[in-house]
Amino acid sequence: MKLAGIITLIRINLTLCLVLFCSTLNAGSLEPALRLDAKNQQKAADSQKQIDKLDDERKQMLQKYLHVQRRIALLRSDNAQLQTRLKAQAQNRLLLQQQRAEIEVTRSGIAPLLAQMHSTLDEFVSHDLAFLPQERSMRLQRLASRLKRADISDGERYRQILQAWQVELQYGRTIEVYQGSRK
Repeated sequence: MKLAGIITLIRINLTLCLVLFCSTLNAGSLEPALRLDAKNQQKAADSQKQIDKLDDERKQMLQKYLHVQRRIALLRSDNAQLQTRLKAQAQNRLLLQQQRAEIEVTRSGIAPLLAQMHSTLDEFVSHDLAFLPQERSMRLQRLASRLKRADISDGERYRQILQAWQVELQYGRTIEVYQGSRK
């Protein structure tokens, strides 16, 4: 048994020597590994900072992009409304041009109409009873001179003729005593 005990003891000694040898070896090579691990950790921290920075930039860019997209949508909506307004304005412009053409036709017919209204009123007064002949004759002469003036608008001329007609109509609606003879 002595031999078996010696073999066991040699084995234990060899194992101890091996452990001591490995730990000495490890102690020398552990320091560079620790430095390498510290460098790797620093690189990982730097990489994380870079990732965080890039993520912040991405978020800002995304916000800008979404803002631009909303702005584009608003501009498209505004553009569509403006296109609708432009179409309506173009239609209004055409309508106004048509109305101008009609106004020119109407305006060219106003002077003959006014002359005819004056002539008819003059005939009416001349064929009517001899009621206030001087006053009625003076009114028609004033009206004729106003119709010839260039500084009076067509609307004003029309108003004055209507006013003269209204005066004549009022004579037919009132009851007055007049003595005179018919010419």
